[in-house]
Amino acid sequence: MAEAGAIARPRFGSEPEADKHRNGGRQAGSIHVHFDAHRALIARRHSDTVFFPEVFTIHDGIVQFRSSTTHDLVERALRSALAQAPANACLRAVFAQPRFAGLPLILRLFVQRVENGRLVARLTILDLDTSYHLSETLLCTTFALTKAEAALAAALADGETLQDVALRTGVRVSTLRTQLSNILDKTGTGRQAQLVRLLSKMLVIEADDAS
Repeated sequence: MAEAGAIARPRFGSEPEADKHRNGGRQAGSIHVHFDAHRALIARRHSDTVFFPEVFTIHDGIVQFRSSTTHDLVERALRSALAQAPANACLRAVFAQPRFAGLPLILRLFVQRVENGRLVARLTILDLDTSYHLSETLLCTTFALTKAEAALAAALADGETLQDVALRTGVRVSTLRTQLSNILDKTGTGRQAQLVRLLSKMLVIEADDAS
């Protein structure tokens, strides 16, 4: 199997509140696996198990990575957390594992010491070949959007244009432009490009949620 890329520089700090209050919807193409400092499996939650054997297997309760590079990167992060992370601090690292076909898998690693000093790691695997749909409920609660505005924002995040949405829904483009203006105002973005950039970041947050 192709080897993974370089690990990101670990960052230490308290877990942000945003990481504690995310939408609970499961995302297609994402897998979340929890393990300890010895890679002993704690929990696994997933919505699509088609591609996870490309990254790891579980043998006698131990998470074993198929790529030696991925194994080394995870071990390095665990050692760094054991040596440097203060109590209740969080280490984060993001790296890619190429595949023979298709876009690479993105591996997001979160390592944290819990109250009893135990090290807990959460590895999220994102399949970039899978389409993610931003939760309209999340948009409503985060930015006080109406249901119609949230539906439009989610469609824009999916890559649709106002004309695409108009053809699909039968809503006039002029009405959609009014809704877009309201969305820009409520989200504090001045242009549609800024809005899409914001929504793309929210997609990563939502896809990363499973704990």
